[in-house]
Amino acid sequence: MGKVRKGEVNMLWSGKEVAQAMLLEARQAISENSAKQGRAPKLAIVVIGTDPASQVYIRNKLRSCDKVGILNETIALEPTVSEAELLNVIKQLNADKTVDGILVQLPLPKHINVQIVQAAISTDKDVDGFKAEHMGACWLNAPGLRPCTPAGIMRLLDYYNYDLTGKNVLIIGRSNIVAKPLAAMLLAKNATVTIAHSKTKNLFELSQNMDLIVTSVGKANFLPQTAIKAGVSLVDVGINRTAEGKLVGDIDHACYELAENYTPVPGGVGPLTVAQLIVNAVQAWLEH
Repeated sequence: MGKVRKGEVNMLWSGKEVAQAMLLEARQAISENSAKQGRAPKLAIVVIGTDPASQVYIRNKLRSCDKVGILNETIALEPTVSEAELLNVIKQLNADKTVDGILVQLPLPKHINVQIVQAAISTDKDVDGFKAEHMGACWLNAPGLRPCTPAGIMRLLDYYNYDLTGKNVLIIGRSNIVAKPLAAMLLAKNATVTIAHSKTKNLFELSQNMDLIVTSVGKANFLPQTAIKAGVSLVDVGINRTAEGKLVGDIDHACYELAENYTPVPGGVGPLTVAQLIVNAVQAWLEH
């Protein structure tokens, strides 16, 4: 848990700080359970092609694995690999008793069906938490591996002692991997949740009545200051590169002046996603 700093205005919610705490917990869990498990946990990462952004994400994940003591293996495949060949690789990893977690780095080439690939990963090794079984567990508030980004956001809110009970929360975005599971997790904490999207009418009027806004839009500076009320808390999932090459989120920086709490970009949600992947890998190992 983080320090209680009630009444502080314009407080930055540091994803990096929370992620460090999560990685420390993971390292301690590995240290305490390795003897009983008979080995260290192992994560297999399957990557297709050499997309620069994917390479950055993979390096971050591997670096975090090394920090906590998770063994890792990267299976690099050519962009021309067939769906059948990829599924065969996953089948072999599913059968490998030394592999606790399997991650297929997105995006995939257009000729490969993402849903088929995700469904092929063994449920107990799906450390991304993308499978239908894990998504269903979110809505039932049942045990399971949680999708990394929304679970990381929940850890952030918990770390900073943000009480969700009775709060009006707006999620802008409706993706299967962020918005929908996050809505389920927020409901389980007694928040009143609204999901908005590209077809939502009068979005910026709706947003003015919210206590917490989570944006997952993918448009630079999408949420303007005029669309929020003073004292709102803001979580920005978006990572966008401007024409000048600068990384910015979905939320205009001017919003920070009115916000009670906010996550920065970069250094906000991104580190939480990676840290939750590590947490999921350790959980999969302990349950393997």
